[in-house]
Amino acid sequence: MTTQRPAVWVVDDEPDVLDALALLLRSADYEVVACRGGRELLDRLDEEATGCILLDLRMSDMGGLEVQRELTRRGCRRPVIFLSGHGDIPIAVEAIRAGALDFLEKPVRDRQLFASVDRALDEDRRRQTAAAVRREARELLDSLSPREAQVANLILEGLKTADIAKRLELSPRTVEMHRARLLRRLGARTSAEAVRILEGARSRAGQD
Repeated sequence: MTTQRPAVWVVDDEPDVLDALALLLRSADYEVVACRGGRELLDRLDEEATGCILLDLRMSDMGGLEVQRELTRRGCRRPVIFLSGHGDIPIAVEAIRAGALDFLEKPVRDRQLFASVDRALDEDRRRQTAAAVRREARELLDSLSPREAQVANLILEGLKTADIAKRLELSPRTVEMHRARLLRRLGARTSAEAVRILEGARSRAGQD
């Protein structure tokens, strides 16, 4: 299931608590998807879903930490906020170390909850933007032909046309042809500009 707006995925196996949280968040104009337990969240949440996850720590079907581990295993990057009524500090520390954005104790004040959700939604937007940049960088690098990639690598090493020609056993004219094609593909006017674009693309594509 996906939503048009980034959503707060609220997960709690107590129906009254789940309904109250969902109602509170909707009253503040958040998009809300309510899930009655961890397994329902995992069944409904897909990789295209955006937003954040408000996850109860102790649930009968699947504990919050177990859900968090499964989300991580699936590569889900949605920020997680834990909600617990037990004040279990060691578990809170474990959750934060495992990547949770926040850990709130029940009963949570409205303002505290909204502030935490806003931070999580901002973080999700930042992650989505960074992921888009990485995809564009990888697409740019993948768009190069094998020969263009070879020429690009040697340009990055600082080699001149004659040196590239010798290394690839090509004529200087052929190297210049590949260089010109590479610059057009990158939208660069000079080799120095192409180097900056290539280095930036490799750096962004390699980020996690």
